[in-house]
Amino acid sequence: MTSLRVLLGALRTVGLEQPLWWLLYRYQLGSGLVAIRTPLRTWDALRFDDAVRPGAQAQAARYLAGEASPGLFFGEARALAPQLIALLGPDLQTLSDESVLASTGRFRLWEDAFRSLGLPPAWNRNPLTEREQEATKHWTFIAERSTGDVKGLWEASRFSIAYRLARLYAATGEERAAQQFMRLVDSWLLANPPNGGPQWISAQEVGLRAMAWVFALTGMWGSSAFGREQRTRLAIALREHGRRVEASLAYGLAQGNNHMLSEAAALWTLGLAFPWMREARRWAARGRRMLIAAARSQIETDGGYIQQSVNYQRLAAQVLAWSIRMGEVHERPFPRETYARLRAMRDCMASLVDEGTGRAPNLGHNDGSLVFPLTTCAYEDYRPVIQSLSLLCDRHRYLALGPWDEEALWLMGALPAQEEAQDVPPPAVPRADARGGMIALRMEDGRGFLRSARFRNRPAHADQLHADLWSGDLNFACDAGTYLYGGDPPWDNALAGSWVHNTVVVDGRNQMERVGRFLWVAENARAERMEAGAGYTLGVASHGGYRRLGILHRRALVGLGGQTWIIVDDLLGGGAHALRLHWLSPDGELALIRGDPGDQLLEFGCTWKDRKARAVVWGSSAMDVNLVRAGVDVLGASGIDALPREVRGWRSLRYASREPALSLTMRMKTSLPARFVTIWVIGPDEAPATHVDLSGRTLSCSAGSVGLNPIGSPDPIASVRVSASPSGPG
Repeated sequence: MTSLRVLLGALRTVGLEQPLWWLLYRYQLGSGLVAIRTPLRTWDALRFDDAVRPGAQAQAARYLAGEASPGLFFGEARALAPQLIALLGPDLQTLSDESVLASTGRFRLWEDAFRSLGLPPAWNRNPLTEREQEATKHWTFIAERSTGDVKGLWEASRFSIAYRLARLYAATGEERAAQQFMRLVDSWLLANPPNGGPQWISAQEVGLRAMAWVFALTGMWGSSAFGREQRTRLAIALREHGRRVEASLAYGLAQGNNHMLSEAAALWTLGLAFPWMREARRWAARGRRMLIAAARSQIETDGGYIQQSVNYQRLAAQVLAWSIRMGEVHERPFPRETYARLRAMRDCMASLVDEGTGRAPNLGHNDGSLVFPLTTCAYEDYRPVIQSLSLLCDRHRYLALGPWDEEALWLMGALPAQEEAQDVPPPAVPRADARGGMIALRMEDGRGFLRSARFRNRPAHADQLHADLWSGDLNFACDAGTYLYGGDPPWDNALAGSWVHNTVVVDGRNQMERVGRFLWVAENARAERMEAGAGYTLGVASHGGYRRLGILHRRALVGLGGQTWIIVDDLLGGGAHALRLHWLSPDGELALIRGDPGDQLLEFGCTWKDRKARAVVWGSSAMDVNLVRAGVDVLGASGIDALPREVRGWRSLRYASREPALSLTMRMKTSLPARFVTIWVIGPDEAPATHVDLSGRTLSCSAGSVGLNPIGSPDPIASVRVSASPSGPG
């Protein structure tokens, strides 16, 4: 049973406003008010004329006649064909291939593998479990998890295929793309009567689907597939989508996160794109107010996002960019403050991203969302949104011209010529910055991130002081990701806890107390020191997640030459405790090459394809070692870890997909204060030797050496020396 102390902590985490909105939503739901606002009907019972605002019949007639398309931001899509073809190059065939696959009932879900949904698609069958939910009941009477993880049920109905078909049509003029879109919409409408079935449960999902349909309708406007009858059906359906979103706005406001943003953006879009609709003015006004408020409350001044998730940060950036651009083309611009917040978000994301691949640390919730798939770049590539935000906010490129420009082309309706681009020079390295709840350390070919968040809302993961380490494009000390939110145990958002992150767990407890699947009692961290010098970077942070045990965890992260990383963990307090240090690496080979279980000093050899490393771990007391791959012990024994062993040794880069990884833990039972020291040395060949003296005070390798202060000192790092010419320590 949840204690009063934990409940008060949860209230402190989320504040008063969100619980009040939640109570209002629960009242509206329980009283039947939401059901009254969203009655269960048939599509045949809805008439187009009822959707038209009095006095706007002429506007509506122009829409029906095909003379006035929805007012999106890119104008005539076929006019973009020359630039689209140039940007897509051979990847244009990829769009054509996806169209063919969709025509056979195979769809790309979560921007990952193609899954068969049948033909016509079984919209209400969950591809993760093959369980189906009938659409005969009102959505308020359907349990979200009636078919298993509900995201499996909803993903295809987000209609990401609509963006791909619209892009194909714009580039080639292929009528089959528009025809296919209408066939999919018609089959969806047949399977999902207004407010009947699971596809109406989430207002966010409804809103994102509406935006996809508006994009496709505008992008393929003029196609013979959109006759008067099709335009009528789409308008009626989109109005029902808007009414469904509006009916439960209290839920989005209670979440105070990307739900609120998406629902507001949907109302804003529908209100501007269909000004003749009866509710259009109210939708636009309400959506705009919510978007402005959300940008102010959800984006930190340094560009960090309130949900502490890189993937949700992109979602928020895309939704806001879409909304701001809609405001520009309809001469209803957003305040300068909104642009400033979005610009800060761009800079924050750019500080996380590898310029060569576009990849960022897989931190926080990653639910597979790429709500506007408008390039052929990989799902993990964040360069498209960075380029779009720069062109939107500053009207110049942040990155050089590349395939990632297509998103900005759709958003802006045109791109500057390459010679007009004002490319931003890359920041100097080495450098140390603090943004978005992370200390980011950069070297020429290495990056290190240290989680040090101060929460204004509920945390995504209990991952304070998680270290994420990169050598070039190799994320050799990585985050496990998410995998599933609502799978069968143990996969019920199991990768959110401290156990799977690269940090220290005390006495088998998460560093934050969990109240629900998505709610932790927030415990803040503090960035204490950042420094960058010739050939090195360092950051020091601490967190009080174990203050209930009288313990402070302080971690120092030092980078030497970009290929050597030294991590010092001090656990400060008193009494005897069980300490567990964890490192997660991509799948490869990892073997103990020096030391025995029970020693204070262990050395491992690591190999990943073309990269090798040495990892040395020193503990202030004797350590037991355990290595798990894909839920199976490889070295030592998992023992009595609170986390089920089958959850360890995996990482998930995309939702509902997982791959084997190496989960390495060192455990010691000792009196505090205590210390762990880890050294990672990466190289293309056999990594050079490292040295840690038995006191744990002097650390050296070919890149240099680090002197440590005694355990319990306010700063673990006493000195850093970089080797003038790298050589082994001898």
